[in-house]
Amino acid sequence: MNAPAPLIEGRGLTRRYPLRSAGLFGARIGVVPAVTDVSISVSPGETLALVGESGSGKSTLGRLLGRLEPADSGRLWYDGAPAPKRDRRLRRDVQYVFQDPDGSLSPRLTAGAIIAEPLAVLGLSDGRARAVRVAELLAAVGLEPAHAGRYPHEFSGGQRQRIAIARALAPAPRVIIADEPVSALDVSVQGQVLNLMADLKARHGHAYLLITHDLAVVDAIADRVAVMYFGRLVEMGPRDALFTRPAHPYTRALLDAVPRIGAGKRQPRRQARSEPPSPLAPPAGCAYHPRCPFADAICRREVPALTPMASGTPGHVRACHHAGRWPEGLGSGSLAGAAP
Repeated sequence: MNAPAPLIEGRGLTRRYPLRSAGLFGARIGVVPAVTDVSISVSPGETLALVGESGSGKSTLGRLLGRLEPADSGRLWYDGAPAPKRDRRLRRDVQYVFQDPDGSLSPRLTAGAIIAEPLAVLGLSDGRARAVRVAELLAAVGLEPAHAGRYPHEFSGGQRQRIAIARALAPAPRVIIADEPVSALDVSVQGQVLNLMADLKARHGHAYLLITHDLAVVDAIADRVAVMYFGRLVEMGPRDALFTRPAHPYTRALLDAVPRIGAGKRQPRRQARSEPPSPLAPPAGCAYHPRCPFADAICRREVPALTPMASGTPGHVRACHHAGRWPEGLGSGSLAGAAP
């Protein structure tokens, strides 16, 4: 049986930001590479988790896929065809949930007006039909229709994020890009919001691109995982395969860094050495080589390409010159005992 065609796909996406000196007319003194030649896709109905340290480029990649900002090079494809720069269908079908609802919700608008705004902008409904749709969306995210007249400051943090999710659902999207949707919430509320997202996916069938640094969240709801480091993809594959047989030293370091409760005998840790390199002075070859215990001359000289795993797991790829030369397996195969 053939896999479904990608719903949204980026091919060779690259984004660099100019760095300027201080002052009103600051001169350009360098370029910061945020995303470099990344190809990635999200299929209908799946949850793809995009993980990595802060500064790895995952949020920038999410903005490129959602057309919140343009790529310097590369192409965006939607539903099997190149997406034009002004694509009204893409604007409707791809919606965003931001990390901090305090910053993404206007304090001057009521919850009802916030949720109704995409309906008005996209011309999807008006009058009575719009009010009915807002009431349906509030109920769908576990709030009361009567809450439509309240302002954001009258809700808790978890409730504000539910409003943000309701706004994203308003135009009936096919893809929701959720950038750290629970990191600003209390642990008890995080579970509620994640359960809500999983329930909405089961009911409506939309796809998620989940941008997060929390691997316990990934283990709970992701179907596939893509790992970013220094603006590039270094590993991607099905969640279970990537967690039990990580094929890149950076992925191993991320998994080893997750604290576990009741894990029994302590496992050897393979944490990355030193700090990430400066984006103003990117290392040659594999960007991870200054921190990698397995690096050698070829790592310092050549950028590794994403290649399939020798194990043959469909879709499991890694960018490492020496993936087959070091011991495989972490032992646990799950983060079920991870500390919150």
